[in-house]
Amino acid sequence: MQKGFIALCLTAWLAWLPSALGQNEEADFHAAARAFEDEQWERAERALSQFVQQYPSSARRPLAIVLRAQALCQLNRPGAAVELLQQELPGAGNLTDAFLYWLGEAELRAQNPVAAAAAFRQLLERHPHSGLRLEASVNEAAAHAAAGDWTRAAELLGDPDGAFQSAAREKPASEPAVRGQLLWAEALWRTGRPARAIEVLQTLSGTSLPAPLAWRRLWLQMQCELAEGRPSQALQTATNLASLADTLPSPIWQARSRSALAAALEAAQDPTAAAALYRQNLATNLPPDLQEEAVLSISRLALRQGQYAQAAAALDEFLQRLPDAPQQALVLLTLGELELQQCLAQWPAGSTAPATQGSVTNLLARARERFETLLTRFPQSPHAPKAQLDRGWCLWLTGQWDAAAEAFQAAADSLPEGYDRAVAQFKLGDIAFRQRRLSEAIAHYQALLTNSHPTIRTQLVQPALYQTLRAAVELGDLATAAAAVERLLDEFPDGHLTEASLTLQAQGLARHGDPAAARRIFQSVLERFPDTPRRPELLLAIARTCELERDWGHAAETYRAWLQQFSTHELAPQVEFNLAWTTYQTGNDAQALQIFTNFVARYPTNVLAPQAQWWIADYYLRQGPAGYMEAERHYQLLAQTWSDHPLAYEARMMAGRVAMARQAWLDAIGYFTNLTSDLNCPASIKVQALFGYGDAVRRLPPSNTNTPLANFEEAARIFAKILEFNPTNATAARAWGDIGECYLQLATRDPSQYAAASNAFHQAFTLPAADVATRSQALVGLGLVAERLAGLVPAPEQRPLLRQAMDRYLDVLYGQHLRAGEQPDLFWTRRAGLEAARLAEALQEWPRALRLYERLRDLFPPLQPTLDKRMDRIRERLAAESPPS
Repeated sequence: MQKGFIALCLTAWLAWLPSALGQNEEADFHAAARAFEDEQWERAERALSQFVQQYPSSARRPLAIVLRAQALCQLNRPGAAVELLQQELPGAGNLTDAFLYWLGEAELRAQNPVAAAAAFRQLLERHPHSGLRLEASVNEAAAHAAAGDWTRAAELLGDPDGAFQSAAREKPASEPAVRGQLLWAEALWRTGRPARAIEVLQTLSGTSLPAPLAWRRLWLQMQCELAEGRPSQALQTATNLASLADTLPSPIWQARSRSALAAALEAAQDPTAAAALYRQNLATNLPPDLQEEAVLSISRLALRQGQYAQAAAALDEFLQRLPDAPQQALVLLTLGELELQQCLAQWPAGSTAPATQGSVTNLLARARERFETLLTRFPQSPHAPKAQLDRGWCLWLTGQWDAAAEAFQAAADSLPEGYDRAVAQFKLGDIAFRQRRLSEAIAHYQALLTNSHPTIRTQLVQPALYQTLRAAVELGDLATAAAAVERLLDEFPDGHLTEASLTLQAQGLARHGDPAAARRIFQSVLERFPDTPRRPELLLAIARTCELERDWGHAAETYRAWLQQFSTHELAPQVEFNLAWTTYQTGNDAQALQIFTNFVARYPTNVLAPQAQWWIADYYLRQGPAGYMEAERHYQLLAQTWSDHPLAYEARMMAGRVAMARQAWLDAIGYFTNLTSDLNCPASIKVQALFGYGDAVRRLPPSNTNTPLANFEEAARIFAKILEFNPTNATAARAWGDIGECYLQLATRDPSQYAAASNAFHQAFTLPAADVATRSQALVGLGLVAERLAGLVPAPEQRPLLRQAMDRYLDVLYGQHLRAGEQPDLFWTRRAGLEAARLAEALQEWPRALRLYERLRDLFPPLQPTLDKRMDRIRERLAAESPPS
């Protein structure tokens, strides 16, 4: 099969992906925004364009438009940005000022300074309170300067009642204000008022400026001093300028500083020293304009000194050297939630005030402000309901119950069915309970009890039943209380709310986060009824309250004392098991091992014996390589001794996994094939065993097979058997992903297998049940296919394939493939980011590679030492390519 034909076939497989990624407005917007943040301009522009097409009514449309316009500008397509902004301006809404601002920027880049000035002027007149007012006022003047009208630029910037001076007074040390002052000084200098320009520059002398702006201030000061006929002062300023440039990374800063110092030396009548500096600027790694200036100045100085030959040589060098010389914004909801999470991490449980004021309350205030800003500016946004829920939490934390209830009610009324809506309903119940509106509280709690969502059941239903019980007991509504207890016993038989009815209220308190109060109730029962036959159960309940507080030491002591009193009690095995568990939780693994081992020997037929045996096996597994053999033996012992127990098959599976961990591939294959051939093995475990079997086979060294890579062919066949169980569920998708990995390896021998790999990854990605890890794996796999295919085709055909590869890696890194409510898979996010950065380096796209490594460093701090080295290497390459502005 010809290589070109392979590439053509696989291009068809790869091209479907942008549409197959599905529609998820939040994920799509954030993916586009992340590309924008990382300065992936081509990808950002394409993603934002697709976003507007897919979500034409989105509240984010204006923001997407203005971001796309910025990306177009970065791609040197300012004309397209102008056309886009003009077309969409009527629908800009609250972003009209941003539209006008970037319209002006785009016109400037399109070299239409008059139109740019008009756009900035329109922004200033129509939006006097815009946050962009200061920048717009500076840019309006810059546009006039670009048109050659330095007089108008000086008038705009110098008017004490004008837009610039008014806005600059509010933020005098801000970068736009400083840039405006510098531009004003330049306008004054260029219109023949250097003395006044120096006065303006002196107003910045006490301001701490970024190095580039400090450099420009000194450069302008030197030019004004030269214009004033003060060469000695100009020479001193130029010397300071050169010293400042030495602290900057790019050699271009030093080159421009040398040029300024040379001009000052020339004015100070030292042409020889000036010429020597200009000669240093003839380096070929400097921009053409600096080389041009150097050659012309050297020739001019030579002529002034009568050195005609040198002047001619300089001009000739110029001809040979330069023959062609041409003389926005973070999502409010995301930020708010981040600040709210930071605040909650420092907030005491059950408190309406933080332990310390200051940064915590500031975080909470900023979070609430962001949510309220979102609700004010974008009331129809699909994120408004979640903002109401988050705003409710902010108000709840500060004890503003009525306002919190209003926010939670708004969230409950507008959120879709699911966990967030149930939380809002639960908090409405909590507020009503706190305000002693107990019947209303019961109604709110019961409203979510019919929800079958797994997370709601595990996290909210049981506490809602407890709260219902609490409220009903306080109301004296015994029928409702009895119903709540009955459901607790029926649906949560293993929960700690399932003790005897005498202790239900105390257990409710324990479950609701107040185990100390529960413990007091248990102890009061013992004191009130010293001869109660429930004494062993009550003492156990006290021990469990210690467990709830993670006070493992007191819990273990209580269990040990209980066994001394009730060693023949029917609950003694359970208590001994609990003693072993709490001992383990105290960190005393050796003693826990002894207790669990004794438990298995003493109670081999107890229902907890397999779990104790499992713990023993896990203990040895936690020891690492030194304990693998013992762990494997104990998992086998469990499977053999309690062969009818549900854990038996899982124990055999774990034995195989331990064999994998010690790289005993053939032993692992034995465990896994015993499971796959067992007709009674549960399907779920048989599927896991097939995965393990395939994984072990593909790890076999080539020496164990007759044909190189034959193990990958066999592994692909094993993984394919998983599809027979259910060809459409999540495990099928995962199997397709592993099949794709096998074919990717086989393609190193037979390039035609790239088609099979691409097809497998395509199947893995498109199955609706595929989880985020599988879809991430598929995208990375497709990227690798495209990248490797590029190596099989002629150079002119490589770029589309490499672009597809980069897009697939970035789909994962930016979360383009995420569905609503999903979180990225960290392993594949890291893998995709590293592949994308590696490819960017291979393509010598150094700024892109640097931005990708910076994002990876922020996402994965443990990678920082390695990534820092790579970034330093890239910065060294970029240093010589970054001219001063």
